Amino acid sequence: MKLYSTIINDYDELRKEYLADCEEIEIEPTEDGEIEYFNEILELCDWRDSISELDVFNNYALVGTLWLWNGEKQIEIEVSSDPIELIEKCLSDSINDIEISLINGKIEIEAHHHDGCNYFTLIALNKRADIYILNNDIENDDVLAKLEKPYYHAKMAF
Repeated sequence: MKLYSTIINDYDELRKEYLADCEEIEIEPTEDGEIEYFNEILELCDWRDSISELDVFNNYALVGTLWLWNGEKQIEIEVSSDPIELIEKCLSDSINDIEISLINGKIEIEAHHHDGCNYFTLIALNKRADIYILNNDIENDDVLAKLEKPYYHAKMAF
């Protein structure tokens, strides 16, 4: 289920809405006005709203792959109690478009940029993972890697 996207798939429909709005308020449509209209629609949608409506868990893990001009690079797993903070780490200034989806209980993030697309997965961690985190050094790479195992995952839903 798509939660948020800055990719406009149906320009024709949006353009019709823009032209109808211009006609209704009796102004002449312009290319700059159309671009501003599209941007306003995107600004009205905030991905944080969708994320805040999901079930709440104590901890979340972020894993992912960066696709750069010189190839693919896995990111180190990050853990936080704040899913929005983790998603914001995926959104640098060089990101042109973003798509956020809920797929099989996980948040999938596609961050498109001039070199390609970065892919991230936000995983809700279950109570077993919470106990594991409490009893282990979360800065240890082996401990973090273990949290990628499916038996530590919970399914997010509305």
